[in-house]
Amino acid sequence: MRFFLFFFTLVGHRTAGFCAPIGRFFVFSFYGFYDGLKGPYYPLLWKKHIKDIGLYSLPLVALTSFLSGMVLALQVDKGVALSFYREKTIASVVATALLRE
Repeated sequence: MRFFLFFFTLVGHRTAGFCAPIGRFFVFSFYGFYDGLKGPYYPLLWKKHIKDIGLYSLPLVALTSFLSGMVLALQVDKGVALSFYREKTIASVVATALLRE
């Protein structure tokens, strides 16, 4: 009888130890969504932040894509140096890589 009590106590502690962090995560998520939905809302600030985050980050994204494409083109050029259609191959590889990125 004592063995079963020890066994179930051990299983219970392990199960509670496993489920407690999951429960804390869901409670944290619930409070986060609840606080996000209850307001107050400032539409003019939302518009400003969307513009700041989206529009003003486009030059950085364009520069990063351009530099990534240049580096990828140099790396691909070393790999297909003896190919007949080198320009077409490099362009298709770079375009595919940038689209997947």
